[in-house]
Amino acid sequence: MENDGDQNEMTGETEDFIEEFTEEFPEEFLVNEEYKIWTNNTPFMYDLIISQALNWPSLTVEWLPDREEPLGKGYSVQKMILGTD
Repeated sequence: MENDGDQNEMTGETEDFIEEFTEEFPEEFLVNEEYKIWTNNTPFMYDLIISQALNWPSLTVEWLPDREEPLGKGYSVQKMILGTD
């Protein structure tokens, strides 16, 4: 069982990294933890959630009023504007 020792060593290294990161960047760590909690709770808070990773954070999101519903397709298409600083 040579791998068990390696795995325990990796776990120790990972724990050390997390501890150092938390001390150096407490705000980022807190934001990440809050995001994990929010992600776990989304099924209880929303009927539908669509997530898309973006290259840059969007500070403003506005849905445009026009909406298309193709006949017999069971979905709608709506446009939105993403704004940054």
